[in-house]
Amino acid sequence: MQVFPPARETRWTRLIPVLVLIFTAPLTWTGARSTSRVDGAIRCLYLGDPWSFVENRLVLDWIRAEPRLGIVVVPCDLEVMMRRDAVRFTRLYLPRTFSDYNSSYDVLLPNNISPMVIEDHILNFFPTGIEDEGMGCYLVGFDFWGGTNDIGFWKGLTFYDLLPCDIDTDTYHYPEDGKIFYKILQIDPLFNLPGELNNIPMFDNRGGDILPRQGSVVHAIWSGRKTPAVVTGSYGRGTTLQLDQAWNDFPIESMLEYRYFPDLIYNQLFFVVGVDPPLDVELAHRTRELFIDTRTRKKVTLSLIEFIDTFGAKTGEIEDQVASLEDVVREAERKYLRGEHAAASSLLNSVLERYEEMDSRITAVKERALLWIYLTEWIIVASTSMICGAMVWTLMVRRRLYHEAGTSRFFSDQE
Repeated sequence: MQVFPPARETRWTRLIPVLVLIFTAPLTWTGARSTSRVDGAIRCLYLGDPWSFVENRLVLDWIRAEPRLGIVVVPCDLEVMMRRDAVRFTRLYLPRTFSDYNSSYDVLLPNNISPMVIEDHILNFFPTGIEDEGMGCYLVGFDFWGGTNDIGFWKGLTFYDLLPCDIDTDTYHYPEDGKIFYKILQIDPLFNLPGELNNIPMFDNRGGDILPRQGSVVHAIWSGRKTPAVVTGSYGRGTTLQLDQAWNDFPIESMLEYRYFPDLIYNQLFFVVGVDPPLDVELAHRTRELFIDTRTRKKVTLSLIEFIDTFGAKTGEIEDQVASLEDVVREAERKYLRGEHAAASSLLNSVLERYEEMDSRITAVKERALLWIYLTEWIIVASTSMICGAMVWTLMVRRRLYHEAGTSRFFSDQE
């Protein structure tokens, strides 16, 4: 672990970041630090892109699947939308008073956004909530990459003071410049996960460096550049965590192949609200994985139901079965929150088995609906062919039954 003293900071000290450690106690969620401001669900406010990058969609789905986390998503990334649309979204969905903001959320999660899309008085909510009320802040994409996050404007705001790192706007690097792998300096609490995290690619885009401030803690550095990758700090009563990258800078191969990547994200979120990671990492991971699989399976099933419904199929019975499975998932969530991971896993496995059983029913309904479509198309094609065939036969074959046109009697009499 490397702690930067409040006396001076050196530029080479830009060592850092990491991605996170898995958490979930085998029996209960006790073990939260006394500084935690949450006892129930951790409510996150996400500001950024929710749909344009598959990496962002993947992380947001992981967060939605974890029962301990709740998230509200406000699209406002100027890289993927017009400014007028981003401003409209923030005006519609962000709380208008600090009281509402503070009572609604525990974690602020800005991802590569510009301050130009948020009203000034709402921007002031963010540092106040962290400094005075102990909210957490998980900063994603707050580095210089020459894009639409307008880092230069952030530097002139009070919000910039809460960052655990300064942003170096004079550097700009690609993975081949030494920003691919982490070198982890401190395993606990963020990186206490199975596997060799130092050998997993963590960056495949471009961006600058971040410079740790006084008192900040560097958890991981880039193995090639020796500059910070993951840094944490404190701001008043709150805790902050800053990545030297955005989520969409993670290689998608690493996110899919490393089984514990969701736990890495979970650890980062729980860290900023003072919740300790789980004691039994593997047990927690298996249960979370089942929640993710169940959520994915539900989305696939609903998409298929919507598809066959467009053909007039009767899907009411299937929809009722999906609704009944949701009741089982909610019971699994309650057991998970009480620390009964084995019981929650058992319920989720039963849900996945029932989804498998539903597949044959859905397939039968789909084939029955499509059968009438195929039959109708066949009748139309066949009848059209018969009509066309009869007309061709009449014109080409039966024409010998008719006399050829000759000279009329009128003209014969004239001659």
